[in-house]
Amino acid sequence: MNDEHKETARELGLPEDDPAVMRDLQMLASSGAGQAPQWGLRAGQPRPVGKVNRLAVFALFCSFILPVLGIVFGTLALNEIEDGGGKERGAGVARSAIALGIIYLIAAVVAIALVISAIRGHS
Repeated sequence: MNDEHKETARELGLPEDDPAVMRDLQMLASSGAGQAPQWGLRAGQPRPVGKVNRLAVFALFCSFILPVLGIVFGTLALNEIEDGGGKERGAGVARSAIALGIIYLIAAVVAIALVISAIRGHS
């Protein structure tokens, strides 16, 4: 064990004879001077800044009521977000609006087709 790590453990009030403490101190020391270890998928990346695009939120709302409008507004919002140069967030919301709009539109077409075929079957 490194004497420097033992001294650091003493300063922090940690047991210097604990192998786990020494391993963690070694890992911290090897990760770079003064840098915390990076964990997870987004470690070290800055959080996105900016407001969520309002049109994307409106598109998501419309996807539940009028799927065609959700698809149209979602596409417009996605174009605005991509053209904005990173000033606005919400690309995921816009994509969700488009996907939900498509799913609900397909479900509506299938439901109408089933109703029509049921009506024709009884006549």
